[in-house]
Amino acid sequence: MGYDIRIEKYDLPSIADKHKLYRVFVDEENEIETLVTRNASVVELWINKNIERVFTRLRSLIVGLCIQWRPKSKSGERCPVATLQLSFGKYCLIYQILESGNCIPDRLRAFLGDPKYTFVGVGVENNVNRLRAYCGLKVANARELNLWAAFKLDRKGLGKAGLERLVKEILGVEMKRPKEIKLSLWDSPELSLHQVAYASLDAYFSFEIGVRLSARYKKLHSLCTS
Repeated sequence: MGYDIRIEKYDLPSIADKHKLYRVFVDEENEIETLVTRNASVVELWINKNIERVFTRLRSLIVGLCIQWRPKSKSGERCPVATLQLSFGKYCLIYQILESGNCIPDRLRAFLGDPKYTFVGVGVENNVNRLRAYCGLKVANARELNLWAAFKLDRKGLGKAGLERLVKEILGVEMKRPKEIKLSLWDSPELSLHQVAYASLDAYFSFEIGVRLSARYKKLHSLCTS
């Protein structure tokens, strides 16, 4: 099964200049509601809303976690974290940390530091280290999807697999991650539609793979897609 990405931007009041809402269509049956913001208060509200919506009914929780960083303009330059993406199934957050002035809301700090949530991704260890180094954020419980997949599926060859391969092998989807989008200016005040789609799908597919690998797949998936 392949997919053909479409994306729509919601019309929000003019006062909402620090956050934007999008729908990213993965296929005819699946879409992602993505909130892009540089407002710390909006991040807190988003986390609380989704925890109440889905996670209060579960004990062990999967969250897709990805980041993007400002590309180097010269050799040796530091590459601070530009965006943090979180996915609770069809709900995705893109927090423009760099645009916020590295403002870290207490609710986000507490959420990432809560060991009952498992934050999953490919290269998540590197992402966690960057969040700690550049943002002072500690992620208490992170899990590498490729290593988890290799163990859970008893397929050692997946131990070094990238996200595209895992998506194909586990979800049966041909994922497209254009290099020009990956290396684009993630510290821009306003992200392009292509960037929003790219960042949303990274976090969304990370979540979906984590859920598939979880022993509690059916219950968790039904709650997060309802």
